Amino acid sequence: MKQLFFLFLALFAGVQSSRSQETEDQYDLAIGGAVRMNYLYKSWDESQNKTGGEIAYDMIRFDIDANYNNVITSAQIRFYRPDFGGILIHHAYMGYKFEHSEIHIGIDQVPFGIQTYASNNWFFNINYYVGLEDDYDLGVQYIYKKNKLGLKAAFFKNSEMPADNFSRYSYDITGTHSEVNQLNLKATYDFKKLEIGLSTQIGQLEETATGDLGKQSAYAVHAHGQMGPFDYKLQGTYFKIDPKGSEKEIVYMSAYGAEYAVTTEALVLTAGLLYSWPIDAGPLKSLDFYNDFGIIGKQISGQTNSLINVLGVGVNMGKMYTYVDWALGKNHSWLGPLWTDAFGAGDPEASWHARFNINFGYYF
Repeated sequence: MKQLFFLFLALFAGVQSSRSQETEDQYDLAIGGAVRMNYLYKSWDESQNKTGGEIAYDMIRFDIDANYNNVITSAQIRFYRPDFGGILIHHAYMGYKFEHSEIHIGIDQVPFGIQTYASNNWFFNINYYVGLEDDYDLGVQYIYKKNKLGLKAAFFKNSEMPADNFSRYSYDITGTHSEVNQLNLKATYDFKKLEIGLSTQIGQLEETATGDLGKQSAYAVHAHGQMGPFDYKLQGTYFKIDPKGSEKEIVYMSAYGAEYAVTTEALVLTAGLLYSWPIDAGPLKSLDFYNDFGIIGKQISGQTNSLINVLGVGVNMGKMYTYVDWALGKNHSWLGPLWTDAFGAGDPEASWHARFNINFGYYF
């Protein structure tokens, strides 16, 4: 992973030197990043119950966005704790910008569902944990937007890391299988302050031991709109995974250096509502009150559904944004003591567990 860091620094140095040489042509360069910390209290963690929670380092990130005569590039690298994945690539692509469209090649966001996020809180919504929200893979993407119509078409040859590398930002199928040859199509239409969208994803799964090819697919319909100070997000998603091998009811997915089981067929429903209250009081710009709910309705007999609900407020202080979240989870790997099987078979006797989390972030 150290090589990734030095590669990112080399890219930054190259961009800076080329900028000084191109004085006559149009060149735009934006460099940014973030520093984030967490206060967290887990209801199921006995040690935290005794100490009143903990404050932990979240991550540091650096961003580069550049445009030279419509030849574009964008990259982001993140530095988490070693036990949380270490150095992770968020995205890294280059491309060309036309009048109403763009073409990207590299590690890019998969065009599926509400983008950039189908949620308002720091935890995302439940689609993220099965690889269907804010997912990034390696391939080529065409993006078209004119007036009210938006179209995205992408082909991802594989996920951003090999199947045996669990240190990645977004969730992918890993372990004994590898995502290959994935096609994504997405269409959106704007009705004033309402976006309606349809998404399709189909691809193959290579069993790493034998080379046999299984398949996976996902479909979604969404609505994202604004009504005055309110913002609402609704999405319905169906996915089915058909891996080769003896195990058909679960696959394994990973991110942040750890792996868990996920059901191979589900109907996922998510809903989010946000109310933004503008405030002009010193550094405070607004308070964003929100609630996000999601359920994985597992379609395989004997498996128990997974749920999440996050009630919170975002404190906007310009460059500093703080998420104050009360997250509830049931059969949710990140919100409860059951890690490996929560999104897979689940536990029919599982109860709700809570995590109170404050994420302090300075974005520059």
